[in-house]
Amino acid sequence: MKSSVITMLACPRCHQALCFDAEQQRFICENEQVAYPIKNGIPALLPENAISLTITDEHSNHNPTEGA
Repeated sequence: MKSSVITMLACPRCHQALCFDAEQQRFICENEQVAYPIKNGIPALLPENAISLTITDEHSNHNPTEGA
């Protein structure tokens, strides 16, 4: 996915910028503490697709970077 597109994506709940987690292929909203999956190459940015982040996710070795 192009970085120019990634920088335009926002959380559908709070409208904050999302971070791209390339390792797990998902977008993370740090404000809401949820992740949005990428399905068939398309970000599933609907509130009902939000997956709550767990303590394990927050402290894992993944390194989400904005605009990567």
